[in-house]
Order: sequence, then structure tokens, then C-alpha cells
Amino acid sequence: MNTLGKVLIQSKEKLSFLKNSKVKHFLLSLTLFFIPVLLPDAQIVTGTIINFCLIYIAFNYKGFKTIPAIMLPSIANLIKGTMFGGFTPFLLIVMPAIWIGNFILVFSLKSFAAKKMPIMLNLLLSSILKALVIFGIAYITNQIIELPKAILNSMGLMQFVTACIASSFYYLTTKIKWQ
Repeated sequence: MNTLGKVLIQSKEKLSFLKNSKVKHFLLSLTLFFIPVLLPDAQIVTGTIINFCLIYIAFNYKGFKTIPAIMLPSIANLIKGTMFGGFTPFLLIVMPAIWIGNFILVFSLKSFAAKKMPIMLNLLLSSILKALVIFGIAYITNQIIELPKAILNSMGLMQFVTACIASSFYYLTTKIKWQ
């Protein structure tokens, strides 16, 4: 066996701990928390990564293990805002909308999968539901108290776009056969 083959086998053995479900869940939770902190002002990138993790968790974990995933990104944004500036009370107002939208995404993915819906349709409908719910709550909130336009804009089309990009990446990664 050549040197490259030996290195690849050793690398695979050293990374085998990543197959452990608890380790994966912990790493996903860290990602969901730190991505909003480490990638400020890059909503399309941040949102895509977060939605990808939410989709992965929806299809691979059950019950209470999905709850931290739903809440961690917003909590991280709140902590980032209070620690590094940029805190706005509007974030507190829209956090429940984001939590509800993330909940809708995760549990609609699970529900549609249980009904044997084709994965692409499942991903698309779940992304639409998430965006509609978040935008609907933000729109109603905006009618009661005027939200800054940047917040209202990020609660609509951007939610759908990032969920669709993440869905595409998820679909592609689950269809690629690694050898």
C-alpha cells in the first residue's frame, strides 16, 4: 500500500469519533451558536449554514435534541449584540418569530418525511412555511410597532432564500456517494 493510502486510512480512523451521534449533535450545537457570532453582517452565509444545520438535525435527531437547535442562533445573536454592541430591543421582539419559524422548519420536515413526501418537495414546502411564518409574525408586529426596515426585510425573502440554499446543499450532500 502506498503512503497516501496509509495516510487516508489513518485519517479515517482518527475521525471515526465523528460518527458518534452525541459528538455530531454537540458540534452542530456549537456551530449553531458560534456562526452568528463569528460571521457578523453576512446573513446569507449565516442563514444558509444555520438552516443547513437545522435541516440536518430535523432528519437525524428526535424529540428534545431539536430544541437547542431551534433557539441557539437567536440567543447567540442576542449575546453578540449585548457584548459587542449593536444590541437592539427589536431583536428581543423578533426572537420568538425566529424560534417559531425554526420550529416550523424542523417539524414540518419531520412531518412531511413521515408522510413519505419526496425530499425536494419536503425541503421546498418547509422552507416556504418557515419564511411565511416568520414574515407574517414580523409583518403583524410591524403593524403594532414600527420595526426598522432592515429587520423587516431580513424576516421575509431572505429567510426563504437562505432556507432554499441550505436545502439545495443538504439535498446535494445526501445524494453524493462517498467512496
